[in-house]
Amino acid sequence: MTHKRILVLSVLIFVAFAIHETKAQSSDEKTDTIKIRKELRREKKARYIREGKFWISPIGGPAYTPELGVIIAGGAIPSWRTDKSDTSLQRSSIPITVSVGKGSIVLSGKATTFWLHDNLRVYSDFWFKNMDDNYFGLGYHSGANVPKSDSTTKYKRTWFQIYPQFYLKIRKNFFAGVAFDLNYTKGKNLSEGVRSDEYFMKYNERPFNVGLGAQLMLESRDVPVNAWKGWFVLAQAMAYGQYIGGQNNYQVYSLDARRYMRLFKQGQVLAVQLRGRFTSGNVPYGELSQAGTPFDLRGYLWGQYRDNNMIFGIAEYRHKFYRGAAKNHKMSKSGAVAWVGIGSIAPDAQFENWLPNAGLGYRFELQPRMSLRLDFGVGRGGAKGFYFNFNEAF
Repeated sequence: MTHKRILVLSVLIFVAFAIHETKAQSSDEKTDTIKIRKELRREKKARYIREGKFWISPIGGPAYTPELGVIIAGGAIPSWRTDKSDTSLQRSSIPITVSVGKGSIVLSGKATTFWLHDNLRVYSDFWFKNMDDNYFGLGYHSGANVPKSDSTTKYKRTWFQIYPQFYLKIRKNFFAGVAFDLNYTKGKNLSEGVRSDEYFMKYNERPFNVGLGAQLMLESRDVPVNAWKGWFVLAQAMAYGQYIGGQNNYQVYSLDARRYMRLFKQGQVLAVQLRGRFTSGNVPYGELSQAGTPFDLRGYLWGQYRDNNMIFGIAEYRHKFYRGAAKNHKMSKSGAVAWVGIGSIAPDAQFENWLPNAGLGYRFELQPRMSLRLDFGVGRGGAKGFYFNFNEAF
């Protein structure tokens, strides 16, 4: 090979190496820029949360529910401190989710807010559903034996609920309050099986309900939206009637008791819930007590099991993962849960038929003590369901 050819080849190798190095440096610079931006955002988020400022964490993606099947789900957790100068006051939050499937849309929000140095709490639920649904009938045997199909259970359901609750502190860890419930349930495109159900047809033309109630609450949880320790006990009585603007006269009584206990390290918790809901009067089909929702016996079709009265119990282990060396052992943003539960519905206080339940879940912390929730639950008769939501089920 001549000296001239060697020189040309050397130049080409040098140029190729230079181009490769330039691309590598450019790639490294982009990676460094992304890392810097992420770190700046983390620092900004930590500062905003520390100072009580408004922060919102969005997330979205595909999901699956027993009622809607495969859907596109998205949502966000806005949070803030109602009094930035009160550093002992917990952050208020309103997780919001939107789920869209074939011919269906579901919108929900759940506010947990703290005011006046925690002497006033305002909790509120909001729901809107316009979706293909299934009505199996009244009672355990209808839920267990009526087959789900386009001719037996299918109908189009429109439902909305606005349910604010106001609590005043009367002494340490004790609150007294009032609640207001406005709800509407209307079915259309009824299948033959639904049209032939007398109970459904009796109330389908009287879809609007208004209720007022009183409640007492024991609240010693450290963080209500994701407790690691403490008690929560809520006793409530609600009256619904035409005299306050509704179309049906009935009463609802409920008792909800929960206990949260640390087992091993911080963030590794055993949560136990016992709950009962009891109704009387002319209760519409949409207002009957139900077992098997995204917030209790996860895995059953929401609304498959409904009757006047319901009870259930759940024990759930919540595990926060740790990372880092032994000297710097910190909690990661990831966690997992496992639960077992059992519940029943009945027309009276004689509960005879039971619905077992178990499941696993994943948690990812979007803000301090506020997480994305992904759960998979199973139950009797091959029931199963996957859930996308925010914060813990209870």
